[in-house]
Amino acid sequence: MAGNTSPHTLPRPHRKLGCLPKLIIWSLVIGFLYWLLFAPISETSPSNGGVSQPNAIDGELSSQQQAGYETLAAQSGKPPKVVARNGTVGFLSANVKVPDNVAVSPSDKALYFLEQNKNLFQIDNVHKNLRLQNINEDEWGDTYITYTQEFQGVQVYGSSITIGVNANGEVNLVNGGYLTNLVIDVMPTVRSRDAENTATTNYGKQDGTISTPTTLAIYSPSVWGEKVSDPPKLVWIVTVSSKVSPGSNSVRYVVDALSGNIIARINLRLNVGGIPYLAIYEANEGGRETATLVFHEQGTDIAEANTLSPSAEDAKKYVHQIHDYYWNTFGRINIDKIGNLLKIYVDVGDPNEGCPDISAGWNHGEIPEGDEFIVICSGFAQSLDPLAHEFSHGIVAYDAKLTSAQDEPGAVNEAYADLFAVFIDKDDPWKITSDNAVFRDLSNPSADGIPTSYDPNMTSCSPADQQFGCVHDKSIVFSHAAYLMHKRGISIEELQYIFYFSLSHGINNSSTLPRAAYVVHQTCEWLVSQSFPPKLSNKDCETVRDVFTSVGLMGTPSPQPSPLPPDILDTIQSWLSGIQQQIRDLVDQIIGDLRQRIEDAISNLLESIKQKIEEGIQNLLQELLNLLIDAINKFFIQLCGIPCLPAFIPIGAVILRFHRRKKL
Repeated sequence: MAGNTSPHTLPRPHRKLGCLPKLIIWSLVIGFLYWLLFAPISETSPSNGGVSQPNAIDGELSSQQQAGYETLAAQSGKPPKVVARNGTVGFLSANVKVPDNVAVSPSDKALYFLEQNKNLFQIDNVHKNLRLQNINEDEWGDTYITYTQEFQGVQVYGSSITIGVNANGEVNLVNGGYLTNLVIDVMPTVRSRDAENTATTNYGKQDGTISTPTTLAIYSPSVWGEKVSDPPKLVWIVTVSSKVSPGSNSVRYVVDALSGNIIARINLRLNVGGIPYLAIYEANEGGRETATLVFHEQGTDIAEANTLSPSAEDAKKYVHQIHDYYWNTFGRINIDKIGNLLKIYVDVGDPNEGCPDISAGWNHGEIPEGDEFIVICSGFAQSLDPLAHEFSHGIVAYDAKLTSAQDEPGAVNEAYADLFAVFIDKDDPWKITSDNAVFRDLSNPSADGIPTSYDPNMTSCSPADQQFGCVHDKSIVFSHAAYLMHKRGISIEELQYIFYFSLSHGINNSSTLPRAAYVVHQTCEWLVSQSFPPKLSNKDCETVRDVFTSVGLMGTPSPQPSPLPPDILDTIQSWLSGIQQQIRDLVDQIIGDLRQRIEDAISNLLESIKQKIEEGIQNLLQELLNLLIDAINKFFIQLCGIPCLPAFIPIGAVILRFHRRKKL
């Protein structure tokens, strides 16, 4: 009945997969197994509720520094966090106990810690080369000691190192900028008088005068985080001011003490210092020396010498509002926490340039009397933000000793002043405004073409900001990050405490934007440990870190905390670890089997190819020989009429033999 079988009932022949499809399938399988095997699993710690720790080292350490870090890690109560740039450890977070039997006071503990860890910090002879600048003890008993660096008695310009020692005698923070392995000749070949002449000539104004003693210093922008190839230079620091309006026209010159060339020109108009008293002066024309006292306040004793202009009236109103904010929020009495008063000059400017050239700014006491004050134009005095910004410069200067108005420390200074203006002016937060004009929009700086990601080499900014090294535009990445923290759930009430306490917990005159970010994050963690403010949590601190990371100011972002309890996470991790080991064994077996199969297949293929080539060559030679014999036979048939080749073979052999015998 085979002839009755329908074609569609016949069995379908089996088709084998080709080599390429097999290779693709095996690649996919092995790729999936490797992904499953080596996908990262977050390591948890019972102390932090399952939140991963950040990378321990941000940046690169030399082999000697790496050895120093490992020594420190063995002594620390928690894994140390280090930020290193250009061979300098600019930030360290740790918990290292310094026993009382080796050092008693916080400052002694700080120096002992640096000396014991000199391989990491690369500072020689800390007792000789560090000069105490400031000691700040907070209400929780933690002490922050700030030093400046010297070499052979000459100060390193802009250097500042802050060491935090908690109430238990543990060093928990180091932050600052300094020069490592410093070697330099400190003998100048240019006289200070010649450097002063160079500076006053460059200043250009006829009324220019040397306002502070000229000092010898060691200068390198690497102190505040810039990557430079030139070695440190010996320089003269010369400050020139205008006699007419010194507060608005102070300029600091950095003059090479070997060549006499000007290395840097720093406008000090926005620098700040402690404020000795409160008084309001007006000067519609002329300079500070011709200003008229129109308001004076000493406690509750208020004397008004003249009728106040609208600008002076507004200045008085807003300064009291700012003072009330700091008192009600932080319990702070004015700039210096003691109660000395503020001094303001309204409409004071260079008579040749006018008030618009001044706008608003702080003077850092660069005139002979060492006076400090704020100058402000009438248009700026009529708004809260400019005065809040300038007043906050004084807070920053007093708590952090941050008075720089240049480069990244200047940008940190500006960022803090902007942020406190935001915290104070809650009616229009995240915008720095004056008379309805928006100067900086911290919520959307991109609209003004200002980058929102950190660029350490940023040099492009508005013309007005160029003379200050782009400090205002550079500051935006830091202050905009605070706005992003707010959008991710941290209230302004909580942010203000984080940033305020960070000023006294590690920010200093050499703080770069990344160093400041690390200090702010550590301050957040410290506030959580103090349960203040009550609503601040570890999750908020993770938000602080992740936002700073997203804008390029910190390292790798932390994974989001898992909602699962730690015990369940431990069980899952143990189970996954077991599966990982099984997968490793399976992959090893598969790879070994696959390798053997491939080797056997290649060996068989090569053997088969070799055999076929040999057979082909033999057949080809045989064919060629047959063709040759046929051709010869045809030739002799034509010659003899018969295939006479066989007859010639024995005759040829006889002739050849006879020829050989004859030769013998």
